[in-house]
Amino acid sequence: MKRTFGLLCAALALAGCETATPLPLESGGPSPPSPPPPATPARIDGVAKFHTPEGRTVSCTGLSVALVAATGQMRDRMRTLYGSDEHAVQPVSVVRSRSVGMPPADPPLATAPCDVRGVFTFASVNPGDYFLVARLKNPPPSRFHDDLGVVQRIGVKRGESLQVRLAP
Repeated sequence: MKRTFGLLCAALALAGCETATPLPLESGGPSPPSPPPPATPARIDGVAKFHTPEGRTVSCTGLSVALVAATGQMRDRMRTLYGSDEHAVQPVSVVRSRSVGMPPADPPLATAPCDVRGVFTFASVNPGDYFLVARLKNPPPSRFHDDLGVVQRIGVKRGESLQVRLAP
């Protein structure tokens, strides 16, 4: 009896290892739907630069611009830090003081360097709503004794090429 039970268990175990033969495809039926085309990425070309009434140039030259998803949590954060979730310019010291006690922000989705003219590009952006966040160097002597933080909310559509200017 023990031997029969052992053989039965071995046979069942081996039966589970059998490879199944695929069934032949039936012809004449509807073909499966085609997958949707991939989303065509958008492009963002921008300038983060302006001239003060005194003639000084304030720009992001040598720094970078961050691309951040405009989630509900980030909109709240931007309102707290900058006073707006659409467009704002604040001294960096003000933004830092408002951030005390806040949890760290999620990292940006992407960053783009600013060239010597304050120009930046995000070449492949998925459609959606975002914030562009930049630090602008404010050369001394200045009435703001601080660099400036700029936030701008944008929306990009599939395949769009968006031109943006980050300035007051």
